[in-house]
Amino acid sequence: MRRLLSKVRGLIDSTTHLGGAVTIMNRVAGRSPLAGRVLAPAFRFMERYTDARTRAFDEKYGTTTFERSHLSSLEIKGGLDPEFGSWMYGPINQDFFREMMRLLPIRPRDYGFYDVGAGKGLALMLASELAFRELVGIEFSPPLVEAGRANVTIYERSVGRPVQVTWVCDDFMRYPLPARPSLFFLNAPFPPALAEQAIRHIEASIVESPRKVVILYRKPPPATAAYMEASPHLTLLKSTPYWRAYASRTAIDDEPSAD
Repeated sequence: MRRLLSKVRGLIDSTTHLGGAVTIMNRVAGRSPLAGRVLAPAFRFMERYTDARTRAFDEKYGTTTFERSHLSSLEIKGGLDPEFGSWMYGPINQDFFREMMRLLPIRPRDYGFYDVGAGKGLALMLASELAFRELVGIEFSPPLVEAGRANVTIYERSVGRPVQVTWVCDDFMRYPLPARPSLFFLNAPFPPALAEQAIRHIEASIVESPRKVVILYRKPPPATAAYMEASPHLTLLKSTPYWRAYASRTAIDDEPSAD
């Protein structure tokens, strides 16, 4: 019953771009070819609307975060793992990001914000609206890091306030994680074959340095979500159809409980 109530709550909470309704529509369309054809125009409209809202950030601030890139076409520090295949860089939609931050039952001031696969810096700029202790972008493509730095500079001029971002150009799997309270944001940066490895890397750092850690994962692969669900080091904070948040058990000692 608790699990069912959590799923229902997640649907209700997914209001951005009618997220809960679209989830139900997808399930209906998946079960009936006729329903899929009837709903196809609505899906195309929502896709165009989501892209427009993602582009709106660049249009407002003069940044260049929207354009998607195949990782295989970019310079990658240390070379690209073949498991990435045709995986692409893509920005987080600003509306989805703000919904996640609004629903996440934590105090940003207690954590550093670590964007895993930071790309061109959009999530970092959005996170700068909140009171995180620090902003760190981890990205293994030097051209994307260069673009991210430039975007943050443009954004600073546009909003009239400094945005202090520390950039780390390295493979996340090799990066020694800080022994400080941290929120790791993952906007689907890894293909399914590598996603669990990233979570294991975070788990190992929790075991080595017990502390408050939150993993905020947009669209985790099902197997990776199941792994986090079963982890003895993590507990579920929030679950919706589009994203999940887990915390180290130390992190929830003084936070609101998960629903």
